[in-house]
Amino acid sequence: MHCNKIMKTIINKISLTLLAVTVSLSAFSQMMEVKGYVYDAHNGAPLPGVTVTEKKSNKQTITDSNGKFNIKTGKGEILHFQFIGFQLKEMKVESGQMKIYLQENTSQFYDKNAVMFRKIIEPVEFAGVHNLRSKNNLQKKFFPDNNGLVEFFEAPSFRPEFGFRVVQRDSNLYVLEIKQIGNWQEINNRLDKEYPLQIPSKTFPKDKRDEMNRVYKKNVQLRRQEEGKNLTEYDILSKEINISKTFAVQLHNAFVYLIKNHDNRGPSVTQFDGSQMTFRCVVENELWSFTIGKAFNKIDKLTEICNEIVQDSTSGNGINEEKYLQQLKELTQ
Repeated sequence: MHCNKIMKTIINKISLTLLAVTVSLSAFSQMMEVKGYVYDAHNGAPLPGVTVTEKKSNKQTITDSNGKFNIKTGKGEILHFQFIGFQLKEMKVESGQMKIYLQENTSQFYDKNAVMFRKIIEPVEFAGVHNLRSKNNLQKKFFPDNNGLVEFFEAPSFRPEFGFRVVQRDSNLYVLEIKQIGNWQEINNRLDKEYPLQIPSKTFPKDKRDEMNRVYKKNVQLRRQEEGKNLTEYDILSKEINISKTFAVQLHNAFVYLIKNHDNRGPSVTQFDGSQMTFRCVVENELWSFTIGKAFNKIDKLTEICNEIVQDSTSGNGINEEKYLQQLKELTQ
């Protein structure tokens, strides 16, 4: 009787061990190498720097310059995709291939394309066609090709977008093309009337705050839907000014130097204040694009210079190249 009891105990232990091994092997067999790409749902552009996190283990990876990621995880696991200026997305792992499209964050804390900073280096052309993947639709309307040595584009919170680029027309002729939206206020007033954005006061009763927040979110979405119509309605004002080769080259040098050397490691040197600047330049056969919010370094100084260039160009006073040449030179030192 005693022996039977011992044998029964041993058999039970062996059974439990085999069950544990089976469960472990089953779990192991479900592990896979997941490869995928993350894109901007608005324009289809790949998103570099997106954080991909396995929800259960907090294991992380980051998308590369082409928006590509690799992560070893299990079938059925949940992955989080997170990027500043875009909505957090959760996806369940079903296979080894994934395509993820992130929606831009439309909360009151971000404007429609808010990012802290984004640096992209890509070919100027694909199969002989200008590569416009890093440009949003309005930037394409301003500058529909990559013929500019440099491009500057600013999207302020409560003012019309504006920008400029430098184009070389021949060996000695350099032209500054300034672009602005002429009827922005008219269109914005209409949108404010049709889809008002009222942020509720904390002193309001909760029921009223909840209703105002609901209307706010709904109107944000409706305004977003009007973007395509707005683009066709925008009256783009253009002005051209001849500039010296020296000024054009120094602008290009400053763009290249600051984009190449921007380093955001350590304590944050950027903050989001609603405005967003994009700097572009052509370097041999590459297109360098750099988008950033408010910066407290040389990028901020370059933004200030670009703003003054636009103001001088549109005021009719002309551009004092000597003043800007000195300032641009200091930025590259």
